[in-house]
Amino acid sequence: CPAVGDFPSVGEGQISPSTCPEGFRGYAYRECHDGVLGDVKNDKCEYKLPEKLAYENNNMEFVLNTEVSSGIPSYRNIIEEFYMQDSTPLPEGLKIDAKTGEITGMPIALMDSKAFTVRAKNPAGETYAAITMHVRKGYCMPEGVFERTDVGEVAVYECSQQGSYVGTQTRACVLGKKDGEWQKASGVCVSVVVIVVLMVVVVVIIAVVVLLAMKTHKKKAVGGVKGKAVKTAAAKKTATKTVKV
Repeated sequence: CPAVGDFPSVGEGQISPSTCPEGFRGYAYRECHDGVLGDVKNDKCEYKLPEKLAYENNNMEFVLNTEVSSGIPSYRNIIEEFYMQDSTPLPEGLKIDAKTGEITGMPIALMDSKAFTVRAKNPAGETYAAITMHVRKGYCMPEGVFERTDVGEVAVYECSQQGSYVGTQTRACVLGKKDGEWQKASGVCVSVVVIVVLMVVVVVIIAVVVLLAMKTHKKKAVGGVKGKAVKTAAAKKTATKTVKV
């Protein structure tokens, strides 16, 4: 029988051996019959033990009430099923994918760091990975003048902390897809120097307005006296003419 792929040529009635598929040990073979190699047979192949199961980060930190994922673990050889050890079931809201080993879901309760055991098996045996999980409340990272703030709280910044400033700024931290997210800040910080300058300008403007008003009033008063004198003189002239008649 002529060779086929990784199976070498052999004589009639003999077997042509080759390696087993990845994850198996032993050998695969094909029988030579009537000058042709038969189908591949794997009954001499056995599973290798699964080993070196590990997640990218075996110390997992999840945020409360967000969609989380452990990522798919790495391992050697074949794994047919992933599952949690009975003594360390996953927290409520989380589950493990039996085919991939990925832990997903939405944690619904806070939890301090706790140890868990993920197990994986095939017909030859099993392996495991020790992991820790921590479920925390979301928070917003420090940004600008605002310090780290928990989700659901409002950060308050007193402008006086900058020195010669007055006013208050506030910024709310809300839960985003992965963690806390800052909202737009409200309020402003104003320099004391700017306030003083503005006050001086306002005082000057008021003073100028008052001065102009006083000048206008004085001119009107002088005009009114002259008009009264002319009217009196005219009245006397009329009275004199009447006497002469």
